[in-house]
Order: sequence, then structure tokens, then C-alpha cells
Amino acid sequence: MLFFVRDAHWGPGILSLVLGVVLVAIVAGSSLIQDAQPVRIVPGDKLKLVTAGLQEYSGDFTVASDGTIQIPVAGSVKVVGMTIEEARVTVEVKVRQYVRRPVVSLVLTEQAERFVYMVGENIPTGPVTWRQGLTLRQLVSSVPNLAGLDTYDARLYRPGEPSRPIDLKELFTPGNEHLDAPLTPGDVVSFLPAADVPVWVLGQVKLPGEVRLRPGGTVSQAIAKAGGFEERSYLQQDMSVQYRTKGGSMTMSLSDALKRDDLVLSAGDSVTVLDPALVNVTVGGKVGNARLLNLREGATVGQAIEAAGGVQAEGSLERVLVFRNGEATQYDLRDLARGEAKVGPQVRPNDFIYVPENQRQIRVLGFVLRPGRFPMPDARDLRLDDALALAGGLNQRGTLRRAVVVRADSFGHLAGHRYDLDRYLRDGVGDQNPLLQPGDVVYFDKTQTTDWADLLRILQSVYFFDRLFD
Repeated sequence: MLFFVRDAHWGPGILSLVLGVVLVAIVAGSSLIQDAQPVRIVPGDKLKLVTAGLQEYSGDFTVASDGTIQIPVAGSVKVVGMTIEEARVTVEVKVRQYVRRPVVSLVLTEQAERFVYMVGENIPTGPVTWRQGLTLRQLVSSVPNLAGLDTYDARLYRPGEPSRPIDLKELFTPGNEHLDAPLTPGDVVSFLPAADVPVWVLGQVKLPGEVRLRPGGTVSQAIAKAGGFEERSYLQQDMSVQYRTKGGSMTMSLSDALKRDDLVLSAGDSVTVLDPALVNVTVGGKVGNARLLNLREGATVGQAIEAAGGVQAEGSLERVLVFRNGEATQYDLRDLARGEAKVGPQVRPNDFIYVPENQRQIRVLGFVLRPGRFPMPDARDLRLDDALALAGGLNQRGTLRRAVVVRADSFGHLAGHRYDLDRYLRDGVGDQNPLLQPGDVVYFDKTQTTDWADLLRILQSVYFFDRLFD
């Protein structure tokens, strides 16, 4: 309740009258005490006017639909939209035209129901009861079955102020609480369909043609509206996007275009998703899926092998053959096994790429669990302990202390070398764990040693036998 008393030069009768009015107001209207935030007068509010000592300028009034109260003698005074204090000053100025130095007090005795209003399509329009602290977020959240927030052009209209737009999506984004403005009685919030922006999306998309975006729509949103891009056998980053605006055109990779939110489109702009230029090549031999491939222009032989499923375990990249225009060229592409895809020359139309079987092998014999031939991998070196691991380790009779490697020198002479792998595994003696070479025969002896001369003759026979029937 708001009550204003002025002028200390009152007689006892006037003071008693004022105090009586105050007491009546406090007793009768204590439940109507207002919040600290000023409340503005609306039609239907009930006011008590007291002009000290002047009954003809006092009384109870209801604010009319035109926002005025009718004071006897003084006539009509417009108070709608004012705070109680602003209205009291206005009434006092009016009464002063008839009374010298009037003392005017004004009290809000009963508050009319206050409303904010919603208007728009596909929403329940009309008044919404206003309450202290009602905000934009709370009002929008109360709308049932509200369509996507970005499909509306929302605005706030407040009496006496310019209208302002409301970005509903930003309003509900965490961290944007400062956009959640409190509403005041009489506010109008409109929800009108956002004007569509027609753009064209062409090329390698699922639904090429005209699409319509919200204002501020981007290239990535236009591609999504057109059903997304057509996925091919090559990688997404090999595709590109060209978009044309009134200011010109720009081309970039598809992956970059999908990440950017600053490529805003206007009505009439176009977006084209482009395939890279393609080259037909065939990949065969020891690969995962030998077949005809359509590769982007500029792809390398290494990328062609990767696109065909990569090299099988028994294949080798050391001597890859490329057949082109009736000629064959050999390439060492072992870097491909080390993770470098862009190795070898660029492919040309109708190339035939052949990955041969890995002839770089060793044989592991003796007292091991799985004796036999094993390919030497392209990507790394192979040592004596690796050979033992490939053969499944020693059996119960085998020993690490007597390992033999038989190898031919540059003149074709065979020689056997003995190693104590136990010293390497136990003490870290590096020269007891040698690098192996293609064609080596490795033998792990039993705990009771075999005669060296007999062993060497046996291993040499195995070596020649392998060469004879390769």
C-alpha cells in the first residue's frame, strides 16, 4: 500500500482526519500491500483519493477503460500507466487549479487483474495473467506444442517503446540468462512464421532442388535440407562445395563447409556439392579386395592399395608393380605399412596395380612348437627373438642357449652362426639377438647339444632344398 502525506501545518481536525484514513486503509487493505517494485496503474484499478480537509476533492475511484478517473469539481485526470506517486503528483497538479496548496494523498486499494498477450499462428492467442516476476522464458515455455524455435519470427511489443526482436533459440541457450527479460502488464509477444529464404542446392545431394531456410541459414544447413550429400567410395574430404552469392562464388572442401557457421545464404544463392574428378584403376594381387576402383584425381598408388583393402599378410609392398601403357614399373612402397598413405606415383586412367606375394621369408626349425616358413613383414625388422615368437616358442626339449642362423654370403657360401638368446633375454647382450635376412634358416637346438658339424650339414641341406623348390 502506498500512502503519501505532506504539509506539517495542519490543525488538529485535519490531522485526525488523515490519521483516520491511514488507519482505515491499513486495516482494510493490509492484504493489498504491493511489492517494492513500482506497480503501474491499469484500467480497473481502484484508488482512494484524500485531499486534506476537502471532501469534495476526495473519494474512491475506479480507473476507467480510457485510463482516467473522474474527480468531482476537478474533472477527468488520466493516470493509466503511472506509478501511484506519479498519479498522485498528476492529481495534485490538477487540484491545484482549484485549491491553493492542496495536500493530496493517493492509495491503491484494489488491483485489477493484469495481463500480457500472445499473438501468432498455431499457438493459443490471447491474454495471459501477469504475475510479478513473469519472464519471457516462462511465457514461451507455457506455450503447448510450440514448433521449432527457429521457425518463428518473435517480437516483443511494449506500450511507449519500439518493438524489439526475440531470438527464441538464443533465449533458451545456456549462458544467455541476460536475454530473459521480465515482462510488464500490457506486453504483447508475437509469434509469426519466419520468412523463408529460398536457395538452390545442386550436385551430389540426395534431394537436389530448391530448399527454404530460416534467415541466417548456412551452407551446411542447406545441404542438410537437401537430404545430405551422396556418399561415394572415396572419402568425404575429397568432395568439394561451390556456393554462389550476389557477391561472387567460392569453392572449398565439403568437410570444411560442414564445419563453418559463417557461410550465410541469401535468397537466390546456390550451393553445389561436387565430386572430385575420377580415375579408373584396377588393383590385384595380395590385397584385401582386388577390384576396379574409381579414385579421385591425384590419388597415389599407395592410396589405391588402401582403397582395395590394404595388403594381405602374405603380400609384400617391396616390389609393387604398376602396368601402364604396356610397360611395367616396380616400386618400393613399404612406407605404406608404416602409416604413410601418399606413397608412390599418382595413378593414371586404366592403371593396373599388382601387389605380389611376399618372398622375403625365413624358416624356423628345431625344437619349437610350430616350425615352418614365415614372411618377413614390410613395416619392421625381424630379429632372432621375433623368429622364436613366430614359431610359437620352444617346446619342452628346446633351449635358448643354442640357436643357429644359416645364411649365404655375397658369394653364395653358406655359413652357420651360433647365438645364446638366453644371454640377450636375461642380460640384454644385444649381439646375441641378430637381425635376420630373407632366406635365413633358424634352428633352435635341444638341451642336449647336437654335434656342430652334423647340425651344419643338416641345415645346409634344408637351405638348398628350400631354394630348389621355391
